[in-house]
Amino acid sequence: NGPVGHILYPTPGEQLPGPFTVRGDYGSGHEIENVRVVLLRLADRKYWDGNEWTSDWSYINPSLGSDEWELEVDVEPGDYFLSSRLQSSDSIQGVPAKLSFRVTED
Repeated sequence: NGPVGHILYPTPGEQLPGPFTVRGDYGSGHEIENVRVVLLRLADRKYWDGNEWTSDWSYINPSLGSDEWELEVDVEPGDYFLSSRLQSSDSIQGVPAKLSFRVTED
């Protein structure tokens, strides 16, 4: 069995002003080498690649801390889908953690 991690913030369905920091954990029992975070803008179904919105499926590598990973997010108001998938030296998280959230005006 592969690692199983969770998105800690934002929570599913949350409405929040930006910018903010997405956070997640590593689960247990695996030494994590990489986390793939996918941020999808639902209005036009485009993915954030860390620099720009693109039609091509893309993921971002967040900062890895000792207990959690973090990713700074600064996007315009709207609805978004977020997923994360952990990767260890010998396995990958089978089912990504995923949720939707809404960024509001300040």
